[in-house]
Amino acid sequence: MTMIIKGIGLVAPFGNSNCSALEAIIQDFGPNATFTVQTKNGPVACPAYKSDPAELKDFVNASTLRRVNKYSKMAALAAAKALVNAGYSIPVNSARLGIIVASGYGASTSTFDFLADVIRDGDVFSSPTKFSNSLHSAAASAISIMFGIKGPTLTVTQFEMSTLAALISAQTMLQNDSVDAVLVGSVEEVNDVLLYCYHKYWGVSQSAMQPLDFTNQTAIPGEGAAFMLLTKDSIRGTVYGHLDDLQWSNVMQGLPEDDWLIIPNADGHISCGRKYKELLFHLPHTQLKSFSQLTGSMPIGQMFDITLGVLASYNGIAPQKFRSIKVNPAGDLAIAHYYQC
Repeated sequence: MTMIIKGIGLVAPFGNSNCSALEAIIQDFGPNATFTVQTKNGPVACPAYKSDPAELKDFVNASTLRRVNKYSKMAALAAAKALVNAGYSIPVNSARLGIIVASGYGASTSTFDFLADVIRDGDVFSSPTKFSNSLHSAAASAISIMFGIKGPTLTVTQFEMSTLAALISAQTMLQNDSVDAVLVGSVEEVNDVLLYCYHKYWGVSQSAMQPLDFTNQTAIPGEGAAFMLLTKDSIRGTVYGHLDDLQWSNVMQGLPEDDWLIIPNADGHISCGRKYKELLFHLPHTQLKSFSQLTGSMPIGQMFDITLGVLASYNGIAPQKFRSIKVNPAGDLAIAHYYQC
C-alpha cells in the first residue's frame, strides 16, 4: 500500500525548519558542537552534532515541559511541526490519528541518570521522574498527552532497522483502517556515555564526516528528530509525494538496476561501510546522495534521509524519485521508495 506524505517536521543540528533543511542541503553542514569526554588520560574534546528543542514552548505551555527530558522534547517539537505543516491545529484532539516513534538508543541520557541515582542512593531514593523519562516510550507518551492524540501509539526499537520497522507499522495501521493518518518519526540523543564509547572504540573523530568513504571510520555522533504525517488518501492541502515498496531483505540480494537516485544512510561507520561498498560498488557517485554529514551518525538516520530527500525532491533540487537504503553490520537491508505525485 502506498502512503502519502502530508507533512514534515524536523529538529536537527542545522535548525528546526524545512527551510533550514534546504539551506543545509545546498550549502552543506558539519558538526556544530564540541563535548569534553573524560578519559583515563584526561579530558578530550570530541565533535558532535547538537539540536535545540527550545522552540517547543511555542506549542506547549511551559509548565507542561517542566519534567520533560530533551529526548521527548525533540520528538514532540518535530511532531508538532509535522502536524502544523500538514494543516492540523494543535491540540489535535483526535482518536483517528496514530503515533509511531522509532529510536535506536532510546532515552539514554535519562536512563543513565536514573541508573546513577540507583547506584548512589539505592532503589528507594531514586527519582520516579527520571525513571518515567528513561523509558523508550516516553517520547510517544509525551506527544500523545501534549497534543491530544488518542489513537494507537507505538514505540519501535530495532536499532539501524528502526525507521523501516516504524514505516511498516504505519503502513499496517493505515491498511487496517485503524486510523486516518499516522504521525511517524524517529528521535536520537547525544550524551556523555555515548561520546565516551565513541572515543573508547574509535578515538577522536575527524572534523568532518565522509559518508561515502566506506573504508575509513569518520562517524560523528548526532541527535535530533524527524517526523512525517502519513495518510493513505490524497486529501486537501500539500502532498509531498508517496512512499511505497518498503522492503526488508539482505545485501546479497542487491538492488534493482535502474536510474533511481540512491540515498544510502552510510554514516561513517566502517563496519557498515563494508556492506555499503559490497552493495553499491557498481554504481557511479552521480547516482548516490548522502545526507548523514548534515545530521551526524545515529541509528535512526534513515528517517532523516527520507525527510531530507523528500524536501529536496519536492523543491526541485533532487530527482523526483529515490530509493532510501540502510544497511547494518549483519547485512540486513532496509529499503523505502519515494516518488512525487
